[in-house]
Order: sequence, then structure tokens, then C-alpha cells
Amino acid sequence: MTRRQQALRLVLLCALALSAAGWLFFGPAERVGSASPPLPEPAPTTGTGASRAPQPATGPSSEPLPPRSVPTADIASSLAALADAGDGQAACRLSAELMRCRFLAQVQSDPDESAARNIARLHADGKHDQARMIEARMSKMRSQLESCARLPAGLDKRALHYFRSAALTGNATLLFRYASGSGFESEGGYGYLTTPEFDQWRGEAEAAMQRALSQGSPEAALVLRAAHDGDIGLFAGLVADDDRQAYAYARLTERLFGDTLVNVPGLPTRPSISPADAEQAEALAAQWHQGYFDGQQFDVISVMAESMWQPWQDVSPADPCQPGGVAHG
Repeated sequence: MTRRQQALRLVLLCALALSAAGWLFFGPAERVGSASPPLPEPAPTTGTGASRAPQPATGPSSEPLPPRSVPTADIASSLAALADAGDGQAACRLSAELMRCRFLAQVQSDPDESAARNIARLHADGKHDQARMIEARMSKMRSQLESCARLPAGLDKRALHYFRSAALTGNATLLFRYASGSGFESEGGYGYLTTPEFDQWRGEAEAAMQRALSQGSPEAALVLRAAHDGDIGLFAGLVADDDRQAYAYARLTERLFGDTLVNVPGLPTRPSISPADAEQAEALAAQWHQGYFDGQQFDVISVMAESMWQPWQDVSPADPCQPGGVAHG
């Protein structure tokens, strides 16, 4: 293991220790759900409780997308037209830009003044390299904000719509993020709780998360394990707790991550259930592991590290909008 990998693990372990139970989600959600259903067989189009299976988009069109070197603001209308026609790649590229602009608008509050003070302090302390890093970051932010200002009026209000469209093409990375409620945190405050987009998400989230699991997203197994055993976060607050399901997903995560699970502080323990239920849960976990993951194992820290980045973050280590950009193959 390289020093960089060791440093990444240390940083992640510190972050996980601070946010163990809610490591990916943002903000509270009203608990919904009905009585516990029978132990399910997750499937791309099957949910439990009141969850509706989201209908997939049609995927890429035959028309090639503009080169990625072209500023999104210059081709936003073309991308929107392609996305509205069902092109998932166009929807992904457009939503990433729109979500980035929404995020920048939230964190923009007088960044130049505070950054200028930090830069001056760092220069005064002789920390010129750090000062130049902040200067470069602020220059990039200003450039991005200028690009955001050139987007067609009103298009920013469709950011979540295009994010959902991109997810439903079958990209497991984005499908997992949509199912988990990623994106609502950029709204600021809790106004999103009354939006049609949030109401739509509430009806689709559980089935979408199970679909992400069935498409080979190991992150989904971790989230489903926690969701059936607690209520911290948007998705977990939506899903009804159920000891049998929690047990099955616990056994699945143990199969998926093996000994690396010891690196996750605060992970729920397996609940106590009857021997008959435990036998059924064990069989399901084995079936899911083989059917959805071909019996593979993953390093939990690496999986969670990738899950911490959003598609609209410049520092994201991978580009889920590239064709074939599906998490973990």
C-alpha cells in the first residue's frame, strides 16, 4: 500500500468515525412506510411497501454528443433537447453542470472576501504554496460561476429532473445516488420536502435502491443494511425497519466486504431473528451475492471513498457520465 493510499484510509476512517450511521445522506426525512413485508427478492422493477419502480429512460440516442471540451453553457439547449428525447448521457452531462451551479450558488456567499483574508494570512505566514492553491481554486470558481450565468434562463430548475433521467438509464453509479436522495442537499434549507421532485423520489427510492443493488452496486448493500435497522438520513428515514431484512442485508455485506468491514465504525450488528428466518435470510444473501456480484469481494473503504464524491464535484475521481461509467463494473 502506498503512502497516498494509507493517508486516504486514515482520512476516511476519521470521517467515518464522525458520521458512521449517516455517511452519505443529508438532512432529516419524515418516516414513511407500512407494516413489514415478507423478506423480499430485490429486483430491478420490484419494490416493497409503497415504493414504485421507476421506469427506465431509453438510453443514448444515435446522435453523437458534442465534445466534452465544449463548455456546457454553449451546448446546454442541445443537451436538454437530447435529454428530453431520452438520451441518458446527455441528461448526465447536463445535470452535472446544473447541479454544480446550484451547489456553487449555495456556497458562494462572499467567498472572495473570506478567501482574500485567508490568502493574505497564508502569504504573511510564508505559506505561499497553500495561498496559491486557494487563489487557483477561487479563480476556477469564478470561471464556473460565469459559465453558470450563461445557462438558459430557468434551466437550473430542472437539475433534479435531468439527474433522475440520467440515473434511470441504468447507470448503477447514478441510480444509487438518486435512490439515496443525493442532490436534495444542494437545495438549501428544507424547502425541497414539499417539492414534486421529492415526492416522486419518495415513491421510487426503495425500488431504485434495490435495482442499483441488482446491477452490482455494493454501496447499495451497505445502505439497505443500515436503512432496515435505523432512520438516520433521507433513505433510511423512508424505509420501514425490519429485522429479517436487516439480517439478510447484513449477511450480504459480510459476504461482499469480508474482513474489511472491521474498518467501518458504528456498523449495525445483525439483529436477533428466529432460526427459520435466519436460514431464509442466509439463502437470500448467498443468492444476491452470486447473482448480482458474481461472488466478488470488495474493500469497504475503497467503495465508501468512491461513494463520497458527487458527479458534479470537480474532485470526483471518476466520470459517471462517460459511456459505461457504472460503479464497480
